Amino acid sequence: MAFRQDKLTLFTASIDFSNSATLSGSTVASEAACVMSMLPADLSLWHCHFTHYNYADVKRMIEHKLVTGLVLDSDNKPDPICEPCIAEKISANPFPPSANYNRSPLALVHSDLHGPLSVTTYQGYKYWIIFIDDSTHFRSIHLLKFKSQTFEAFKYYKVWAENQLSAKILELQDDKGNEYMSKEFLQFTIQHSIQRCHHPFFPSNHHHG
Repeated sequence: MAFRQDKLTLFTASIDFSNSATLSGSTVASEAACVMSMLPADLSLWHCHFTHYNYADVKRMIEHKLVTGLVLDSDNKPDPICEPCIAEKISANPFPPSANYNRSPLALVHSDLHGPLSVTTYQGYKYWIIFIDDSTHFRSIHLLKFKSQTFEAFKYYKVWAENQLSAKILELQDDKGNEYMSKEFLQFTIQHSIQRCHHPFFPSNHHHG
């Protein structure tokens, strides 16, 4: 990733497998970082600046003055839901390898709903749903206030994913939870020729081959 201004490259960053960016060379934490982000210098901001380093250790760095320029100008409590952190911490039982190793994008999409959270977010979210494309392993997470919003989340994901990949969802795999089995949901998938399959396991880390 390259950051340019007026066709001049100011700095670059490498992207790892978890989509975290690390600036090339050395950097110094300063108030400029907060000004550029247009956000208050609270724990959430520094959590993001340090590639989603855990809050406890960010606090420890501040208390023991381990990083020059690392200061807080806001005591806002961090949102308990951080989408990149959630995606990285997803765990699941082993998933049997697919019989088809040459799937095209969106030929098969896995989905699972999680929640309710023990603490509701400031925005009122209690659940989150994930969609994983079996071909690319790309994950999309949507926050929900109610389980009944599962169908709406899928419709939103369908439009977005199909526009991004120029392909159609052919099959949806879920755990057959009530939120996936509503009359409207089933009719929608039939109308759009999306096959339905169910499996007790959730493929967050499975790989083909």
